[in-house]
Amino acid sequence: PWRIFNELLIVNIIHLLIKQLFCAIYYGIFIRIFNKQFQREEAMDHINPTFQTPPAFNCCIKKQS
Repeated sequence: PWRIFNELLIVNIIHLLIKQLFCAIYYGIFIRIFNKQFQREEAMDHINPTFQTPPAFNCCIKKQS
């Protein structure tokens, strides 16, 4: 059981790092695009629900607000 637990732990850590990386990339690229179209507050409050934002991007928005 310990080997499985360690593998899961490593996978979770890698997943978290990747998520943070995507978060930084999405924030850098998409917020720049959103800012050209709306004011920042409007982009945060009224993101089109049909636009499927990746979970990492959502985590990013929550952190910044």
